[in-house]
Amino acid sequence: MAFTKGTSGNPHGREKGSMNRATATVKERVEAVLDELDTTILTDVGWLNATERIALWLKLQEYVRPKLQRVAVATEPEPGATPGVVRIEIVAPVRPPTTREQDVLA
Repeated sequence: MAFTKGTSGNPHGREKGSMNRATATVKERVEAVLDELDTTILTDVGWLNATERIALWLKLQEYVRPKLQRVAVATEPEPGATPGVVRIEIVAPVRPPTTREQDVLA
């Protein structure tokens, strides 16, 4: 006896889209661990060195900020287009220049 598509031998079985017991148990355990980590995460981050904090920040930001798409830049001008001038301007330095850098810039 073959079943028709979309029906099973147990008409009162699990609802469509619901998790089985094993998946639900694992999900509950993971949520319990995450809840425990929520209470200690700020203290734990304080123990990280700067490099580790930056690495953590880079990993976590992917979950709250959309990724930027790459943009293709044409390197050849379109036929008939007049070449333009590209101007690059540095608005503010990230840090003050060192004495050696000031000597080079002078």
